Amino acid sequence: MSYKIRSHGIVLVVGVGLGCLIGRLLVKAPDQEAGTEAMPPVTAGSPGQVPGVVAGQPKGDKTPGQQPARSRDAGKASGASLIEFQAALAKTKVMGYSYDGSQQMETMKLIDQLEGPDILAAVKSVLKGTRGWQSQVYLQPLFKRLASQDVAVALKEAQALTRPQERASAMAGVFHAWAAKDPTAVVNWLNAQPAGAERTRILQAAVPGLAEAAPEAAYTLMQALSPQTLRNYGYLIFSRWAKTDPVGALSKMMATPMGQQGEYYIPGIISEWAQRDMNAADAWVKSLPKGKIQGVATRGLLAAIAATD
Repeated sequence: MSYKIRSHGIVLVVGVGLGCLIGRLLVKAPDQEAGTEAMPPVTAGSPGQVPGVVAGQPKGDKTPGQQPARSRDAGKASGASLIEFQAALAKTKVMGYSYDGSQQMETMKLIDQLEGPDILAAVKSVLKGTRGWQSQVYLQPLFKRLASQDVAVALKEAQALTRPQERASAMAGVFHAWAAKDPTAVVNWLNAQPAGAERTRILQAAVPGLAEAAPEAAYTLMQALSPQTLRNYGYLIFSRWAKTDPVGALSKMMATPMGQQGEYYIPGIISEWAQRDMNAADAWVKSLPKGKIQGVATRGLLAAIAATD
């Protein structure tokens, strides 16, 4: 009898011990995923952020239309979307530098699901796991996403990148989001930057986003760059400008020394205009002096007619 009591006691002790062990394994902070370090929330008041360090730097929450960075739990990343992004990025890394458009698109879609501190965690994963064009491909949309939530933090983090091409991609993403909110603030910030090679690189990164939101301002800033740079970005600026003021855009483009490359842009801009308003485009082309430019512009009208048939 005493033997049976002792054996039941052993079973009881073992059972209790296993229960405690299982309980400890199951009690785990939900946001502490394997390999993911909890990060502070991305807000204008984050420790270490000093608004005004860069000339003209935006003041965090005071940016018009800015939404504060959000997280599911203050001081911790939300986790789920970040882990999915990191897993997709790992597949790209395994493939090396081979191009897989479908895999890249799947990874890019996940960026739009990232919030607050998860975005910076994703940036760290990209910088650690990719190089060259692969890192640049992901950095631009990541910083665009970050700037849509906090321009000041995005600008500071982008400028802190040490590799020139990666920094340029990140800055381009910041300017895309910032110019969509407040193009005037972007222009003021750019004008406040000291002259030199770095300012030139910053201007080149800013042009695509600024051209979309304020093409006339982008054109004015481009005057400080080389004629070749203006020719490279000319179509982007003038085609966007022509959507609201085709006569003004075409007149300015034709007055800008862009060489033969400028002639290549005219038919495309005329064609887009003619598809919206054939009569106005046709009248403008006919008002041009007879000669080479009128012939080039006429090709744009013919392209618009063909597109509508």
